[in-house]
Amino acid sequence: MSAALALSLSAHATSFSSTKALAEQGHAAAQYSMGAMYEMGDGVPQDPNKAVAWYKKAADQGVAAAQYDMGAIYMTGEYVPQDYAKSLAWFEKSANQEEPFAQYSMGAVYQEGLGVTPDYAKAVEWYQRAAAQDNVMAQYSLGLLYQSGIGVDQDFTKAYDWYQKAIEQGDLDAHNNIGVMYEAGLGVTQDYSEAAKWYQKAADQGHAIAQNNIGQFYIKGLGVTQDYTKALYWLRKAAAQGEDLAQNNLGYMYENGNGVARDYAEAFKWYEKSANHGNALGMGGLGWAYYSGQGVEQNYVKAFEWSQQSANQGEAAGLNNLAVMYLEGNGVPQNYARAMTLFKQAAAQNHPFAPRNLGLMYMKAQGVKQDNVQAKEWFDKGCGNGDLQSCLGSKLLNMP
Repeated sequence: MSAALALSLSAHATSFSSTKALAEQGHAAAQYSMGAMYEMGDGVPQDPNKAVAWYKKAADQGVAAAQYDMGAIYMTGEYVPQDYAKSLAWFEKSANQEEPFAQYSMGAVYQEGLGVTPDYAKAVEWYQRAAAQDNVMAQYSLGLLYQSGIGVDQDFTKAYDWYQKAIEQGDLDAHNNIGVMYEAGLGVTQDYSEAAKWYQKAADQGHAIAQNNIGQFYIKGLGVTQDYTKALYWLRKAAAQGEDLAQNNLGYMYENGNGVARDYAEAFKWYEKSANHGNALGMGGLGWAYYSGQGVEQNYVKAFEWSQQSANQGEAAGLNNLAVMYLEGNGVPQNYARAMTLFKQAAAQNHPFAPRNLGLMYMKAQGVKQDNVQAKEWFDKGCGNGDLQSCLGSKLLNMP
């Protein structure tokens, strides 16, 4: 053992011994330090039970940080049986001593209804107390509540202001959400360039959702020059962090050959990753891969299973997939009425191909009377959504 290491260990031992002596004499700060040392294994082997015991002694003497830690321990149930009531009691003791993390936690408890009836008024009250002490999580949470209008009157100006306060402390979620506000024109003039700027700031610092968002901007050329190479770069970064929407978007790029050689096997790989993370779009893409046999052996059973899971979440891709299966009678008994219902649900969500499919059903009299007027209406809607085959269908019906 080197002399330096021996000295370090000796110093830890001395620190632990002196802290323990003070703690055993009832010194509250030393008791809290003992809890932290046992929890972290600082100068002593880790021992969660002893950590909790010392935190409890300090908390009982009114140490706000210890009270917060006790609240967090009971909230997570990491070292003790989970108990929301005890968690709330400790958080409240700490919060009333103006501990900002405890105040934020009180807000989260009331917002999420963890052991209490959800109460957004109380959540906002506690978040505001924490935010006034520059607690960045509370500032971001207030921004999110005002942006969504959940539990409070929707107020984009207040949302923007709270996000800006969180941004001053480097919060990347707030950077991304400001980008969302500029992209959608929420309380600000819609400005794709400004949205791209905020997405880029967060993406450069590793924020996965922002990386996906800037990747999509490069695909579409929104606020930036369209660049599939940059889109792939950012989507891959986001996907590597497990961002399921980015994984789906990569699947779409490989399926359609956007900026890369078309590769159905690669598309399947990314759709599968996205679907396994619970993304409804990815489930729809995976369902279609199994249905079409593109990149994987054709399997109508799996096609139905994944498409159904996507549809259950209301996703247009899954609804359209199921409609095709009922229309063609592959994997399910042919059912034109069911197909039409599902196509209409998908079309209501602006699925690019559902209007065309409806137009074809009316044109071919599949489950309905032949009706070129209805067919043209659906083709026109699909054409308006950018589907070139719908445009072609509409032109054909216009020919004498």
